[in-house]
Amino acid sequence: MLHPFRIFSAILIIAHPLLLKMSLQTICRLQVTREDADTLGHRVCDPDADSLATSGQNFLKQLNQCKPFTPDQLKVIQDLLSSGNTPFGPPSTWSSSTLDKLSGLLPMLPQNILQNIPEVRLKKKNQIRRGKRQVSKSVRKLRYCPPDKAVTEEVLQDKLMPIYYTPEELGACLKGQFLLDHLPLVTSHAYTDRQMFELKLNLDREFPDGYPEWVLYDLGVLLEIMSEEEIKKWNITSPETLRYLLDSQPTDDLASSIIQRYVDHGNPLNATALDAIGPRYICLLNVDQLRRINEQAIKMAKPLQVSKCSQTTVNTLYPKAKRAFSDRHNEFPAYYDLIKPYLSKHPTLVGKKEQSAVGFYITFWGERC
Repeated sequence: MLHPFRIFSAILIIAHPLLLKMSLQTICRLQVTREDADTLGHRVCDPDADSLATSGQNFLKQLNQCKPFTPDQLKVIQDLLSSGNTPFGPPSTWSSSTLDKLSGLLPMLPQNILQNIPEVRLKKKNQIRRGKRQVSKSVRKLRYCPPDKAVTEEVLQDKLMPIYYTPEELGACLKGQFLLDHLPLVTSHAYTDRQMFELKLNLDREFPDGYPEWVLYDLGVLLEIMSEEEIKKWNITSPETLRYLLDSQPTDDLASSIIQRYVDHGNPLNATALDAIGPRYICLLNVDQLRRINEQAIKMAKPLQVSKCSQTTVNTLYPKAKRAFSDRHNEFPAYYDLIKPYLSKHPTLVGKKEQSAVGFYITFWGERC
């Protein structure tokens, strides 16, 4: 017996394309299955952003062939892929075969998604290794700045400045105190990888024992070529510096190193630090770091979305959250809204009953009795 959806789709295709589009949008809001998506084929390109948000995970395979997308469609697709709630899983688990299946969508993904894909990160690390080797060779080739290539403040004001210099020339002409005095302006430009390595090498010469905190605020584009070993030498002494570095959306590996360096300096994981870490990096915290978070920090910080974190993370933070908001447990639904981010994976709060506010209160008061 033919699937009713397939019969309906066939009638619509014959009847009128506009009717098909309108019906498809309605159907998508009611959830389109993968089987339905196969039936629709290229016609899944038609749904609006709301439809994609509802059922997009079921027809990513077909969307891979669609182009161009509207800005709203593109935003939903990016959010969907970064969430990990698709048959492909989170970007951090994508393999080469996954990239092949999503080849049509990859060019539209932002850097903060691409940098978490293992294959892309490996390629970037290889580029860094090659860049370092090339820089070490170029140092021997050009020691002095050609007279006609001298870098002045006027030159730095030119947005096209990088294209006037080879990596070797940039390394020879932009260094020393002049580089330090104009670092914010220098790092505001877009460079090739080799140019960035030349500039970083000059900066390393000025601070062989690690960058002082003021330099970290002016790293700009150079942050993306820093290694975990180099971050271990940085002076990160304030949550404001932590926020600045994490706001640049480094890879998970670099973010973990930045957070650890902050903690190594004896800095507290207070509300300001937790807000800096935010939902993007909260799941990276290790057990020792999680134990440093107290109830007051949780109470004062913005909600920590830990539903996608490990069970260890949730188990560690849930009891602290309960104590942090215990003075509001009689306020409904305010208390539920405060504690909700910590519920989804907690072993005592995973049943269907507890997924609702009423069910939560039944369980909560049961625990208190």
